[in-house]
Amino acid sequence: MCHIARAIEYEKIVPFEGNKPIEVTRQRMAVQQLLDTRENDTTLVTRLQNYIKNFDMLKNRLNPHQKLKSQPLFEWTVGSETLKSCCWRLEAIIPRFALTQLYTQQANEAITNKAFKDAAKIYDKVIHLHKCILYELEGWSWKLAHMNHDILQKPWHYAQIFHIQSLKHLCMLSLGIQNQTSSNAMYIVAQRAVRDAAAAIMHWPMETSTLPLAETMRYYYSSDILWNKEQYGASIHTLETWLTQTNSNVGQFHIIAEEMEKIPLLLRERHQSNNGAYFDIVKEGPALPTPQELIHMATSDVPHPQCSPQLTTEHAQDEEHAFQSCDGDA
Repeated sequence: MCHIARAIEYEKIVPFEGNKPIEVTRQRMAVQQLLDTRENDTTLVTRLQNYIKNFDMLKNRLNPHQKLKSQPLFEWTVGSETLKSCCWRLEAIIPRFALTQLYTQQANEAITNKAFKDAAKIYDKVIHLHKCILYELEGWSWKLAHMNHDILQKPWHYAQIFHIQSLKHLCMLSLGIQNQTSSNAMYIVAQRAVRDAAAAIMHWPMETSTLPLAETMRYYYSSDILWNKEQYGASIHTLETWLTQTNSNVGQFHIIAEEMEKIPLLLRERHQSNNGAYFDIVKEGPALPTPQELIHMATSDVPHPQCSPQLTTEHAQDEEHAFQSCDGDA
């Protein structure tokens, strides 16, 4: 978590009078106290929101041609590292980053409580904050070598945006499991999660990636689609190849873990049905687009590879309607 390492008195810095600089100073002090004690994170979120808003107003009033009363030195600790600079953009960035951490904790709690819609809405706030930080970084033309921290790198924030978008898709999948949404719609959502997880890794190496879990879910629903298309052997082959020895970290997505626990029984049932009625050869089905291919496609909403019997136009329209319903719920 972030902590303020040096106090700032804006009324002794900015070249204009009034109550606003004093108000912003007091708000920063309140944020500092709550960051140190963490006695009430709900209040901390509100205080950070207010401080960010009023600091931006103060910063935007500055005239680059007008001399300051004194030069500020903004200093924060982020994890075990200290970041300090006279650049006002640093103070615009770190409080927003601290707010992303608090929002992410709220989203994790919502997922644990199976409030997937709420989690998705919170993730939207996190994405917006990362975009605001990117805006600040675009205008920061130079930084000293000791400022090369992850949170001051544009690729890192692009990676975080894609990572959060992938988490949003996993929330949608979880909601779809609750609502028993069609496999065709769930496959599309899982494929979106794969695309964004891969894009996150492309921008910045991720210590914790959603890609293995997203890929697991994509092949899970691919197996269902193949079974429903009477490609019984290919469905079984997909389960055996991609899902029997998966060690995907589900994190707070316990509803997905519960779905994964059904795989051994599902595989036995499909073997029994195939051996007793269909006698289809267990072989590899049509290849799915790779994560790398999905990144460079114009859209990640690529339908499942067509197998005989072909989907009818009416069926395809039903699939798209089901997906849109799932997307709207999330």
